[in-house]
Amino acid sequence: MQNGGDELIHAREQAIRRLIEIVPQNAAIWLLELDRANAADDVIAGRLAIEHAAKAKYFDDYFMALTATLLRASENMPASVLALYADEAGSNDVTTQKNQRLIMSFSLSLASAMPGYQALTRACDPKLAVSSDTQLHMDCLAISKLMSDTSTSLISQMIGLHLQRKLASDSVQLADVERQLRNMEWLRLNESRLDYSTNDASIDRRYQQILDGQSEQDNIRAHLSDAGVSLEPPEDWKSSRQAAPSTEANAQ
Repeated sequence: MQNGGDELIHAREQAIRRLIEIVPQNAAIWLLELDRANAADDVIAGRLAIEHAAKAKYFDDYFMALTATLLRASENMPASVLALYADEAGSNDVTTQKNQRLIMSFSLSLASAMPGYQALTRACDPKLAVSSDTQLHMDCLAISKLMSDTSTSLISQMIGLHLQRKLASDSVQLADVERQLRNMEWLRLNESRLDYSTNDASIDRRYQQILDGQSEQDNIRAHLSDAGVSLEPPEDWKSSRQAAPSTEANAQ
């Protein structure tokens, strides 16, 4: 008789196989298979998962769909549970609880996506990969472009761009990657400064837009625009990467 851990592993394997049957053209599903293969020490299955992901048509980690599902489910949770995700312990204030539901839902969605991303970044790390494996390099680059070009979640877009920064050699492409990462950091930085917890209209609008299926980046852009924040960084603004001292400078 299987124990609880074995049953969960088996159920996850069945779910991944079913997802592959339903949406084989979604590269994100193959990252789940890559993570499963790594856990089982199945090198061949892991490599095949990367090949399939590279040949996929798009990348959708269902981040916002899962967030919306969790938001709906959280409406039945008591305030004491929601308070674990914010400072206002046990508050019955409607706006506060909506803010807590948003924080919880985003956090759980992110946690569910991370195993596949971690498996990919390990497999595609130039320092770990065999230098002569040109096909792996090409596959990883193809996946990273799918992530940055077709995904609707910021986390997958940013991971895709960071992988391209490591893997790409074309100077024009690298310059474009740096530009996109700079813009994304600007959006994330300013979004983190918005105080939704004290703005009933803003949090209600954000809550409803997520339930309506709006993409993460569109959601952030809409709220920054409402707050009067520019969606493009000023020319003299430096990202954390640009502001950090270079390795060469530190070595001198």
